Amino acid sequence: MKKLQVKNAVALFLFIFGLFGSIYASSGGNDKSQVKKADRAFRKAKLAEALGYYLKALAINPHDCYANFQTGAIYYLTDSAKMKSLPYFENTIKYAPAQGEDTIIDAYYYLGDCYILKKDYKAAIESFRKYLSHLINDNYDASLLKEVERNIEVC
Repeated sequence: MKKLQVKNAVALFLFIFGLFGSIYASSGGNDKSQVKKADRAFRKAKLAEALGYYLKALAINPHDCYANFQTGAIYYLTDSAKMKSLPYFENTIKYAPAQGEDTIIDAYYYLGDCYILKKDYKAAIESFRKYLSHLINDNYDASLLKEVERNIEVC
């Protein structure tokens, strides 16, 4: 009786392991391989193809701040889908490491712009101010500083 239970448990484990393995393989590998494919397509300006790969990477690892940023950027560049970029820029910031990279800092700018489109001016001002705080600490272009300050005034 115990041998039968052990065999059933082993069979169940192998079935579940095989199922997840086939799902993993059918998804095209890990998130990093999807991001590499997406980056290649992005560099060739094949945005729809790149978006598909970034979305696959996020299906595997939704906490990948780079894939979130790139997905948001593609939606942001598409006038008809600009508002779709909002949750991806929010996730970029949410899942960013403590020491932010330039792309993560740039997410604050795009997030502020999206909040303006959404007419959430308080959130837009907050995002632009966070962006400005990073600009002041780093080297920056004076015209960019003026642009961000103008966006805050508009709000």
